[in-house]
Amino acid sequence: KGHYDKPTCQSVCPITKCIITDPNHVESDEELLEKFVIIQGLA
Repeated sequence: KGHYDKPTCQSVCPITKCIITDPNHVESDEELLEKFVIIQGLA
């Protein structure tokens, strides 16, 4: 989501089909935040 209510990357990317979502692997905001904290070394 980022700064917007809906993901915008796919709608603004000039390259067709470069961002492919996997409906079988959807992550919640909480799961994404947890990953972010770990990757940034904030945990």
